[in-house]
Amino acid sequence: MVLKTKHSTIFIVSMLILLSWGMPKSHANDRCIEASSELIHGISDKLIAKNAYAVQSNNHEKVYYIAAKSINSSKTGVWVSNALEYGKGMIFSANDTALKISPWGDGRTTKFKASDKDSAFLTAVNCVEIGK
Repeated sequence: MVLKTKHSTIFIVSMLILLSWGMPKSHANDRCIEASSELIHGISDKLIAKNAYAVQSNNHEKVYYIAAKSINSSKTGVWVSNALEYGKGMIFSANDTALKISPWGDGRTTKFKASDKDSAFLTAVNCVEIGK
């Protein structure tokens, strides 16, 4: 009987480990900040977002990557800003989708060099894809 209980415990622990690999990591989701409708409208009056989140960069102080997916598109636009309140900071496009749907310049070509390699960029996109 002890052997059966031991195998059951091992099986349950193994299943929990396997299930956790397929789930989003909670620490990434904790970084998601829901972007305000004012900020999203300020980014682009063409953008009607179904999900929009910002994530603070670990690499740069006071830098946020803001990701939003339009109800009209399967692509996610990403912008970079030094403020989460529209009109309080600078905004740049951080990917091709953002360049197409907003008037903001390409942040990838600035001195700052916005990058899709920044963990905040990737996390913001993930927040949008999974709805936080």
